[in-house]
Amino acid sequence: MTYFNYGKKIKILDEDDYEAITGSGRPFARKLENGVSDKLRLRLDQYRRGDSSMEKEFRFYLSLSGEA
Repeated sequence: MTYFNYGKKIKILDEDDYEAITGSGRPFARKLENGVSDKLRLRLDQYRRGDSSMEKEFRFYLSLSGEA
């Protein structure tokens, strides 16, 4: 599952979107931007570290994006 937030334009995700993303049960989101999404990235990384069962899946998504 992937979380997107579409309105009239694609929303750049920020810390306010944390609950919706983590509530989906998948640590994957799209449309993060440096400077805007920094706090969200930090919180998602902390979330990922706290739930080792999602570690393998998260690394898989990172490998697809070329960030691993």
